[in-house]
Amino acid sequence: MSEHDEYYSWSMKLEVPEQKEYSIPEVAKSAVRKKLFLFDVDGTIVLSGKCISNDMKDAINRLIDSGHHVGIVGGGSIDKIQIQMRDLMFHHYFTECGCVYHKNQHLQELDSQNERENTGDMLSKVYSHNIREHKIYPQINLLMKECMKYVSSTKYFISGNLMDLRNGIVYFSMVGMTATIEERADYIADDNLHFHRNLLISILKNKALQLGIHKQVCIYEGGEVGIAIFPREYDKVQALDHLQDSYDCIYYFGDKYKEDGNDHIIINDPRTIGFPVNSPSETYNILSFILK
Repeated sequence: MSEHDEYYSWSMKLEVPEQKEYSIPEVAKSAVRKKLFLFDVDGTIVLSGKCISNDMKDAINRLIDSGHHVGIVGGGSIDKIQIQMRDLMFHHYFTECGCVYHKNQHLQELDSQNERENTGDMLSKVYSHNIREHKIYPQINLLMKECMKYVSSTKYFISGNLMDLRNGIVYFSMVGMTATIEERADYIADDNLHFHRNLLISILKNKALQLGIHKQVCIYEGGEVGIAIFPREYDKVQALDHLQDSYDCIYYFGDKYKEDGNDHIIINDPRTIGFPVNSPSETYNILSFILK
């Protein structure tokens, strides 16, 4: 169980929000609005870098069968996430920490069992940010160089493709995105002893302070071995601005819920009912409880 569940039981979190006084048109509109379940990807509904399990895929499909909408708010690209989801369809895809938004063009068809696979041409891009055009990108570029400087001073083995400059974020892998399973495992074991990622995050935050952008930039743990760097307004919480008026309840599941994690802000936002989880199995257990 996650640390937050000592304060909130699953059943308390799933209670219908306090009733408000509505006008007749508002009541009619509210009656057809759905609950939305948003999920982080790596560490939340899949093991880091892996594909979704049959059990998790079935649980999310059962949410849709129950009349709810589902969405992704992940750090990876749309292509990577679609591969991981094995053709499981969602209503909303907020990728690269919400910096790229694809919406399913056929939401009603998605609610039908016969129209639930092969998403390719059913997604339309709503928006996409470009971090290169952001005013603090020159300073972020200096943070990127700090990442390379730190890794060059370590003794553990690295692989290729350490840095990925995406549309809205910079993702830095401490071991490299071409690392084998064994190389990732070796890095994680070394990190548990020497706290490389935490140390580099501290270095980057101090550098951001020196550059005068500490209030404008987010520097978070990303995935199992990475660090995400992006302008503060590019946080995952931006997804809620596009969703809050369409749903009565928005539930969010994420594993990076601590202060240095990229789920921290959105999971604590008053517009969501947050479920901090520590593994896909914990997410699955909560969904099984919901679907009883």
